Amino acid sequence: MEAREAMKEIRSGAVRPVYVAYGKDRYRMMRFAAFMEETLLKPDERELGVVKMDTAETPLEEVVAEAETPPFFVSRKSFSSKTRRCSPQAAKKTER
Repeated sequence: MEAREAMKEIRSGAVRPVYVAYGKDRYRMMRFAAFMEETLLKPDERELGVVKMDTAETPLEEVVAEAETPPFFVSRKSFSSKTRRCSPQAAKKTER
């Protein structure tokens, strides 16, 4: 599903439990995440309802555990995880 279709669904109230955004266009992914946070969370819920993690800094097990944890003190939770992938050539360079 394209981001525009998902945004249209969300505006109409049909919210799915999980959305996955991937690809090279980081700007659009960030805009989609911001749209979801602004649309689905009340302003006073955003501090506790928005969780952002990076697999470069946090072990994958902790990221998965946080994703599986239900929201606390808020109606919904917006969870996003940034994954950095490196090419085999880059991995070889860092091994040296």
